[in-house]
Amino acid sequence: MTAAPQEVTATLVDQLAEGGRTVVAVGLALSRGLILVEKAMARFALHGVVPVIFAAIRTGPTVNAAPAEG
Repeated sequence: MTAAPQEVTATLVDQLAEGGRTVVAVGLALSRGLILVEKAMARFALHGVVPVIFAAIRTGPTVNAAPAEG
């Protein structure tokens, strides 16, 4: 996932294959948590993993790295 929804949606669960698992950051800006979503037998289970806080990405000058030699 590249974004943190406020809740796990049916759309997300529908995208999981049977037996599939994914870890999603869910919640509001200062109260997000990583949630393990598992789908089995057409049902899904949510398991709290750990609380997290994401920092904003700052923009600025880009750095061009030289290609590795060898």
